Amino acid sequence: MACSGLERPKVSVGRCCDPSEPERGRTLRSITHKAPLTLLACLLFCATSLTQSETRSERVVRFYQLQFASQLGLQQDLQLCGASDNKSLRFHCESRSKPLSGSRLRLFLEHSPNLDGERSFLSVSLNYGILRSLRLDGQNEKRAEVIIPLPPELLTMENELVFSATQFPLQPASSSVCTSIKVDSYIEIARAEGASVVDLSLFPSPLVDTHSYRPQKIALLVPETSTSETLEATALLAASLAKQAGALPLQFTLLRTIQSAADPLLIIGTPQEQPQLSELQGKTHLVVSETAATRAVGFSEADMLNESEGIVGITTGREASHIPILFVTANSSRGVLNATRHLLGGTARLTGTLIRISQPAVPPRKARRHWAGFIPPPSRFRLSDLKAPEVRIGSMKDHSGLLRLDAPPDVRFLDYGHQMNLALKLNPGQILPPRLAVYLNNALIGRFASQEMFSGSLAAVRIDVPARLLAVRNTLKLGWEGDGDTDNFPVAATLLPNSEFYLPRDYRAQLPDLGLLQSNLYPFSLQPGLEDLVVVIPDPVSVDTVALLTELACALGRLAPSENLGFRVRRATEFSRSDRAGSNVILLNPEIGGGLTQRLFGHWKPLPWIEVLKGFPRVQQQVSPWNSSKWVLLFEAKSLPALQEAVRLCFSESMLKQLREDAAVLTPARPIPFSISAKQTVREYLYLMHLEAWMRTHWVALPIVLTLASVVLLVGLRVVLGNYKRARNAGSSIGSVS
Repeated sequence: MACSGLERPKVSVGRCCDPSEPERGRTLRSITHKAPLTLLACLLFCATSLTQSETRSERVVRFYQLQFASQLGLQQDLQLCGASDNKSLRFHCESRSKPLSGSRLRLFLEHSPNLDGERSFLSVSLNYGILRSLRLDGQNEKRAEVIIPLPPELLTMENELVFSATQFPLQPASSSVCTSIKVDSYIEIARAEGASVVDLSLFPSPLVDTHSYRPQKIALLVPETSTSETLEATALLAASLAKQAGALPLQFTLLRTIQSAADPLLIIGTPQEQPQLSELQGKTHLVVSETAATRAVGFSEADMLNESEGIVGITTGREASHIPILFVTANSSRGVLNATRHLLGGTARLTGTLIRISQPAVPPRKARRHWAGFIPPPSRFRLSDLKAPEVRIGSMKDHSGLLRLDAPPDVRFLDYGHQMNLALKLNPGQILPPRLAVYLNNALIGRFASQEMFSGSLAAVRIDVPARLLAVRNTLKLGWEGDGDTDNFPVAATLLPNSEFYLPRDYRAQLPDLGLLQSNLYPFSLQPGLEDLVVVIPDPVSVDTVALLTELACALGRLAPSENLGFRVRRATEFSRSDRAGSNVILLNPEIGGGLTQRLFGHWKPLPWIEVLKGFPRVQQQVSPWNSSKWVLLFEAKSLPALQEAVRLCFSESMLKQLREDAAVLTPARPIPFSISAKQTVREYLYLMHLEAWMRTHWVALPIVLTLASVVLLVGLRVVLGNYKRARNAGSSIGSVS
């Protein structure tokens, strides 16, 4: 470390005791005597600074691992077979940290024993940059570990590892030679936390990292008072962040002060509800005007917000922490809710660090059963409608060529009429493999010769799908096959977005049934954005109420089949007649067998009283007493903290898989089911869809159907004309007699 950046120590010049000595001489001797000491002090200062800098660097450098199996989703070993083969693996780096030197790839591999080590190699590249090329010889024939450094300049937000094998057998082999990269291999990323880039256009970053493979935390500043609109805004934002955080649960921490935040912080509410907003003045252009009676926000003393406007802003905390702070505020709770909806998917384009929201938010609303990641409600749809990743077709033995065709849990596919029209495009420079095989749920539904299928670089195949193979969860697999069982082919073609599917279906379910909640909250999620759901919380509102509501919102965000949610929040005293008539309801009741449930729902059938189970929380589902097509989900526990734990327990993955019947007592080990209400069949029958599917299947009978229809119309027309003629003749006869 150079000293050029340090301030040079000042030399203290003292007076000599001999008054007869010239002043200049005394000064020069003083400097000469003290120069070595000054130089030594400078060197010691530089060394100390270097040591402290290195200590700080070592303190901030941490590591996170990306396991091939658990984090990257690899289900089995990567097999590289034949004379030349390659496989790729994609991964993300966390956006809130910077990769550093020390990152590495730890591979566990083995290969066939009959390989010529002088000519057989495995090459590993990262984002088109070669990392290492190693011989495939006796040293790594059995399981061996290979550690490959990852240069930080090659690591980006989205990355692709490519493993390429060139393999020559020592002598003609009876079977194909292969190299296996084990599924327990992993990537280790050295990271250093840095200052977050704060810009509303990057939302939900930097509050949550959508590419993180680790659990994430969010801090929430508890408002001093809260209206239902502010609580609704808080719940919607918590649900959205939980959805963006991915499969790992998002942990919320409730705080009383901004200074105590150690994680990204949310501040939601008016300046009356969140008086600590005034501490953000100076960091942003936000201005909080305080009088003896009120507080108001705006951009200046002369530019305060009106009642319908709101502000969305983002900044950072203390200089040393760089903690991102997202705040949503307004001079009314209605403005807070409107600004939150704009942030989560409104029409306003949010950029910069502070923006005024003036227009009413119109959240996007999806059609009934239009679940993200599922087949759309229409029977006929295209691959582009699925918003699925690109389907690249490689060897039947690898993991390429997979397409999920999942449906809601109440789907009932018809017994006839299902078809697929698949459009493919050959990748440039690829040799056409012999055959294409198509499997649905591990059953062969088509095998096609490539030479007959392709015309130039394009191909189209039509496949009739047996109805017996279709289920709620479906996997379509396309892959190349050769003449041998061990033939291996590269990714040679891509499934085009204009590929068409025709899967006619009805919908039918037996309800109420808590077991269906594991299927994306069905039946409360028939509207995928939960726009017809009302969450009813108890009065009065406390810190425990906010914690409970946040817990439920995170569960709804993780499970709901839509990116944008629009459920509502009401206090029990605000639960109006209009809310009851047209909504599904989730009621959070902090007492077991109390009067709140009966007061709201009238003749509610409670669980039987069992003394041994009286202290455990419970969950129950019944049809809404105000609308037979809507449902009520009731949570009961003996206190608000116990109710929060009940919500967390009920919506945990393990508990959801065990729920049965329409009611359950939630013990820590397992739910104890009860059947309280009689089940009813809920069905949607689409007559026109049935007719279309029948006509497509029985097209040979179409001329006969048209002929019969023509005959019926002709006979009917003759009857009508005959009656008209007789009536006219009768009228003429009466006129003649007169």
